[in-house]
Amino acid sequence: MRPAPWLALSLLLACRTEGKTGGETGLVDEASPDDDGDGYTVADGDCDDADAGVNPGAAESCNGVDDDCDGEVDEGVLATFYADADGDGYGDAASTAEACEAPTGFVTDPLDPDTDGDGVDDASDAAPLTDACSTSLLFYDDFTSDPTTSGWTVVSGTWSWDGAGAWSNTDSIAGANAWIGATSWTDYVVEVGITLDTGDGDAGLMARAQTASAVNDDGNDYDLGIYPGDGEVCFGSQDGSWNEFGCDPVATGAGMSHVLQLRLAGSDLEVWPDGSWVSSYPDTTCTWGGIGIRTYDSPATYDYVLACE
Repeated sequence: MRPAPWLALSLLLACRTEGKTGGETGLVDEASPDDDGDGYTVADGDCDDADAGVNPGAAESCNGVDDDCDGEVDEGVLATFYADADGDGYGDAASTAEACEAPTGFVTDPLDPDTDGDGVDDASDAAPLTDACSTSLLFYDDFTSDPTTSGWTVVSGTWSWDGAGAWSNTDSIAGANAWIGATSWTDYVVEVGITLDTGDGDAGLMARAQTASAVNDDGNDYDLGIYPGDGEVCFGSQDGSWNEFGCDPVATGAGMSHVLQLRLAGSDLEVWPDGSWVSSYPDTTCTWGGIGIRTYDSPATYDYVLACE
């Protein structure tokens, strides 16, 4: 006896129900359910039906999981990191690793910078911050350690170390300075990174400093300073009185940062603010001595100081 049509239809529907398959409306085999509700079943290629974030339509993320169920993990989303053997924050482009996060000893920056533009990266450069040096560094301080414990002599003024790479003079007095170096230094380059504050005076560096006096004019050295209020850089000597050699215009002002450099070779003294030569002066008042940082009625913050031959 042939079953009634309504009975055959009921039996068919008992085996199949309507649902979504592969993200489209259709009939779903109950033997392959969508347990995580992401619109994909195991039959559709869902490789983890307990995680709604994993399915053939998902975007691959860098997480160690095959998010899009293509049989590959983290394809196309890994970052490249570079081995930093010297721990300076810059890596070796020839030694890499691909990962989601930087492995120990690896960094994101592929190359040591060439700060002075001389074609030698900083990691290999004897004088990494200036191309004016031909042999070696005499001194370098980036103020990542307390300057008062690293050889500096604070002669006058109030100085504040931020604990992370900056040393500031915080008061406006006539003659705040700190001094370091050796009497054997004669011909060299001295350079400072400086950020100016407000004030009517100047801030800058000392060179060939034979003594460091609490009163600037009483020292025996060369002084180079930037005047934020006047927009100029001035150079001169002290030997019991201030002897100004000359001033040059410079784009400056309160809050501006500069690289201030003085090159000394015998009687030839060259002034280089922000990487550009502006003046040369012949003078033999001071022929040897250390270096220093100084302010005169104008507080300032120093990022680094170097001297090199």
